[in-house]
Amino acid sequence: MEEKINEEVKVEEENTVEEVSEEIVEEPQVEIEEPTEEVVKNEQKVEIISFDKITSAINEKTSKDLVCSNDNTVSGKTFRITVLTERLVRLEYNPNGLFVDLESELVRFRNFPKVDFELKEDNKYLTIKTKYFSLSYTKEKSFDGGRLVPMSNLKVELNGTDKGWYYNHPEIKNTKDYKGNFFSLDGSEENLKARKGLYSPDGFSSIDDSNTYLYDKDKKIYTRDGGIDIYLFMYNKDFDLALKDYFALTGYPSLIPRYALGNWWSRDFDYTTKDIEELIGNFEKNGIPLSILLLDKGWHQYNYENKEIKSGFTFNKELIEKPKDLINDLHKKDIHVGVKIDPSDGVYPIDEKYKELADT
Repeated sequence: MEEKINEEVKVEEENTVEEVSEEIVEEPQVEIEEPTEEVVKNEQKVEIISFDKITSAINEKTSKDLVCSNDNTVSGKTFRITVLTERLVRLEYNPNGLFVDLESELVRFRNFPKVDFELKEDNKYLTIKTKYFSLSYTKEKSFDGGRLVPMSNLKVELNGTDKGWYYNHPEIKNTKDYKGNFFSLDGSEENLKARKGLYSPDGFSSIDDSNTYLYDKDKKIYTRDGGIDIYLFMYNKDFDLALKDYFALTGYPSLIPRYALGNWWSRDFDYTTKDIEELIGNFEKNGIPLSILLLDKGWHQYNYENKEIKSGFTFNKELIEKPKDLINDLHKKDIHVGVKIDPSDGVYPIDEKYKELADT
């Protein structure tokens, strides 16, 4: 089987790139065979810069939304602690003193309002207390206190309880009781294991952001150098406020478009233009609203040299002679068009963009 290429198909109106596509991508079982020259390999090159090359000049490319007020921050040569809310604190430790406020794969906002907290410190120790937690830290020490006394350097207590957090806390109840989400269900018919979630009966949860990529305003990508960057949620039983803090940090998830909540039609059938016109006419005749027409594999050519292929990125003109005209007509009826895409077989010479892709 030829090597894979990931390609997104977009259908455009004459002057507008409109939503044609609600995609459905299947994850088939793939057998790896020797590739042939007929399939184009997709190799995306991304500039990735080591974290140790991050300078103040690069930090200047950080959005103001990502920089928290100095009033919320306590720092030293190797540590920085930022109180984002009464329940949320950012814990950073880096032996090289490298701290950065760039966007990460997780975090998009850190410019939180000023938080009222009590700070006590001397040359060796500091304590921070809010309504929800009390933090104790031995300055310039690694957050990791070791296995014998793990909270010897850093300890965060949940006020009004006997609960507390320390670096490398197992947070067993977080994964055992409430659990989190799955990254994907593809290829996971059994032995599914939920990831750690935000909620725990212990009243706290941490998110380790230490190993994610960083981005500047120009969307250059930076790697980390092994420092610690953790967001600790100490919310007790205020689960709703924990979720509020989480979304304030990461941004709210995008809502699906309203039309996606409407009536869909999809069938494993090789529709022609005439078939589609008759289908839409029947919906109109019977007064049934239709929001989305989702075309199955028959919209593209799927036969190549007497072999059925799963991939396809070009309309089958023998079935749909003028796809752009058809889609424009459907859009005028407020019907959105989606196509099913399975890129696992790659791109073949029968696709219109094959040569262009092969030359890149």
